[in-house]
Amino acid sequence: GGLAVEHAEHDAGDTECGVQVLRDERDGLEEFSDALEREELALQQLLEELLVEQEANVLERLFRVLALLNPGEDFLRLLRGLRSRRREIRSSSIELLNAVLLPPVREAVLALVDERPEAEWWAIAARYGLPPERELDRDQLLAILTRAPNEMLRGLAAHYAQWLERRSGADQEAWIEPLLEESGEGAA
Repeated sequence: GGLAVEHAEHDAGDTECGVQVLRDERDGLEEFSDALEREELALQQLLEELLVEQEANVLERLFRVLALLNPGEDFLRLLRGLRSRRREIRSSSIELLNAVLLPPVREAVLALVDERPEAEWWAIAARYGLPPERELDRDQLLAILTRAPNEMLRGLAAHYAQWLERRSGADQEAWIEPLLEESGEGAA
């Protein structure tokens, strides 16, 4: 009798311990998953911020060239107007661009700065040799960005692509081992 009770208590203790270990592992995996999601979100936000900054720089260079080609016009002021939060100022800048620029430059510049339906933008872009609209998945977009002229953009896109590859499990051991070492659980 006493031995059976002791054995049953021991089994119950082992079961409780096993359940707790499973709970701890589940919690650890949830924390790990949350950390991965936060890291991916941070990479996406950084890439988006860099693209927005790159777009602003390209537009500024374009407007500087337009100012050189049209010395009597203040294109940098027009660009500031286009960036204004006030709709009437943006509209006024669009009207001035319409009046100052000649076709086909007018159409191309307005396509870049004037809000319009996406289909209309792609129709204009096609006239300037841009490939027709197509839906790009994340991997295709990253492949394009890794060939961008901006070194920082290329580097960040390449880092993000490598990060996704590691995360997908293509190289699980190389992905998890450094994390285990950081936590002190890796092989010594």
